[in-house]
Amino acid sequence: MLGVVHLRSSSLGSSFGVGIGGEQAALAGQDARTQELFTDNENLRIWGYGMSNGPNLWPVMFSREKMVVGGCDGHFQSPIAVQRNFISKDRPAAEDDDVNVLSLAYPVASGWLWVRDNRQLYLVSRPESGTGKAMGSTMWKGRTYSLQKITVHSPAEHMVNGVLGELEFQLEHIDGESGKRLNIAITYLANAPSEFLHNMKINSHLNFANLPEFAGDKLRLHDDFSAASLFPGGNYLNGEKPVYTDLSFFHYQGSLTEPPCTEGVDWIVIEQTGWVHPSDLKVGFPKSLIGNARPDQKLWNRPVYHSSSKQLNGEGFTYNLEDRD
Repeated sequence: MLGVVHLRSSSLGSSFGVGIGGEQAALAGQDARTQELFTDNENLRIWGYGMSNGPNLWPVMFSREKMVVGGCDGHFQSPIAVQRNFISKDRPAAEDDDVNVLSLAYPVASGWLWVRDNRQLYLVSRPESGTGKAMGSTMWKGRTYSLQKITVHSPAEHMVNGVLGELEFQLEHIDGESGKRLNIAITYLANAPSEFLHNMKINSHLNFANLPEFAGDKLRLHDDFSAASLFPGGNYLNGEKPVYTDLSFFHYQGSLTEPPCTEGVDWIVIEQTGWVHPSDLKVGFPKSLIGNARPDQKLWNRPVYHSSSKQLNGEGFTYNLEDRD
């Protein structure tokens, strides 16, 4: 049975009722501006990931015709499934892209802070002294995007080569001049031996055992490290030299993965997976946030591209060019 969107007490709520069916019937008799106010003001406060307010209802709650900006029923929505090989008509093989280069610059930063709100858990760098370095930036297709925050979803939102991870870090960037967004998705699988050998320092430095549980909680981390440490195979903590295996990535045009689902976002999805310890995920990740992930969306014939490791470089994320063909 379809869930019900329960409205908070307000003039709009009392006028329109609480059911999705009742909402649509009532809205049909209102003018466009009233619909816009209802969607913008009310649904943006009540959306979540449950049956009564979750992704299955977002296209109704945030349809393009009701939104000033965004809309969760567009044809360029995220996340999607990405893969190198053909799976089905809806999941075609990615096209090769050997032209566009992704350049990353993530210096060692201080003052890292976990922040918890009603629907998200995210990581930001806020040096107390104000003298610390920024979190870094990314250059893509002639634009420079500054890293704003790193959000975490469980399970992962992007399916990569037919595998859906237990965790996904999303590095959210913005171009200050144009306001355009670039997000980088890194998926993680839970596996104790691989986590110990591949990324043994990340969980301890990110303090996964003590992540903020309730909205409004914050946790300041003691260590200085680079956002590059989140990428598979890398350790870039406390000034250490990073060590990476070759990484490749997919890229496509999409949207924010949460309301208002604004489109026009460039997405980079790292093909290789990171590793998290199962116990850290089970014990440390806030139980109230498990399931804060949108299912993959219809592709609508959008092109998806795949780029090799030769298309990825940058300060703090540089490969040994002598080892390449």
